[in-house]
Amino acid sequence: MTPLWKITVLVACLGVCGTAVFYRNRMAPLPPPRPAELYAVIAKQISAFRGADYPGAYREVSTQFQEKFNLDAFADHVRGTYPEVVRAEHVEFGEFQIRNRHALVRVYFILRSGDVLPCLYSLVREDGGWKIDGAKLQKRRPSSERSLGGIRT
Repeated sequence: MTPLWKITVLVACLGVCGTAVFYRNRMAPLPPPRPAELYAVIAKQISAFRGADYPGAYREVSTQFQEKFNLDAFADHVRGTYPEVVRAEHVEFGEFQIRNRHALVRVYFILRSGDVLPCLYSLVREDGGWKIDGAKLQKRRPSSERSLGGIRT
């Protein structure tokens, strides 16, 4: 075997090993987030909504969501779809589920009437943090059914 051939084989082996180490580290499971991390992202967006700071609220959404809605469409969507959320008296955060880079968080908006408006937020981990990927309002519950366990804000 010639020296050039030996060097070529050695460099190829090192390249394969280096690539394997790189991908192994990239694919390592992420540590699970603390609930407060997820709740903070949602609370920050709700606070921005309440102050009509749509650019601030828009910064909390995922890249994929931003590809669907520009800032103006996002503001119109929020005003048209979630007016009660903005006017809610307070918010309670409920249970959450995490699967890899995705999380689901149940949020309860307590309205002035005492009724509860549940909402299921989906979040995605992007660039080392969590971003909101969507929110789906659920059936409104009358105040007589109000039995929630969660964190109040």
